Amino acid sequence: SQLDLYALDKRLFAYPLVALGLPLAGLWLWNRASRPLRALLLVGLLLPACVLAGLRWDIRAPTRRALDAHANSPDLFDVDIPEDATVYWDNMSLLGTWSVLRRSDYYDPQQLSGLAFNRGTVTEAVARIIRMTPLMNETYACQQRIQGQGVPVACTLSPASLEAACAPGSPAPPDFLILPFREPIRTFGSWIPRDIATAAPLGQYWLYRCKDVITSLRQP
Repeated sequence: SQLDLYALDKRLFAYPLVALGLPLAGLWLWNRASRPLRALLLVGLLLPACVLAGLRWDIRAPTRRALDAHANSPDLFDVDIPEDATVYWDNMSLLGTWSVLRRSDYYDPQQLSGLAFNRGTVTEAVARIIRMTPLMNETYACQQRIQGQGVPVACTLSPASLEAACAPGSPAPPDFLILPFREPIRTFGSWIPRDIATAAPLGQYWLYRCKDVITSLRQP
């Protein structure tokens, strides 16, 4: 229902038979068509396709465009995040932590490209994956529920997954968590990304400090 959220053009290119078949079918129809039909094809198909291509030249996802618009904004959450802090931003590319917040990213699959070059990277990555897996699994399950129902649903992560992510130990936990769900824990701020084209909200993210998470979980 929202073409800006569903990249139809990407889906077409993902299937070579469709991506190649449509132009070939159009060429065959053009060669077989009479002059009036050719004019109809130009006005009814080719011209709208060109207009659509012009409108959708920027195929970045709306959230990606919103992040790009806030590049170099470490105060995005209206709070001072220390420069040496490590941040885990759930289900977000390195763009969010590095380009926007200008802070170290605790873990993102994109960082695993270094596994082929450094044994220490392998050891640290495995340890961080083990630490964050319960939290990642729960947030993924919550996102699937939201997409399945088509409307926002309340989703509270379990104390066990939050404890696993933030508890002191080795490897050291991240200093801050950025999650797409409101938890019954003190928050340091929130941010609502908005579609650059329509100004429609694209969800909401909350900033938590791991020390406060552990303090809240261990209170009676």
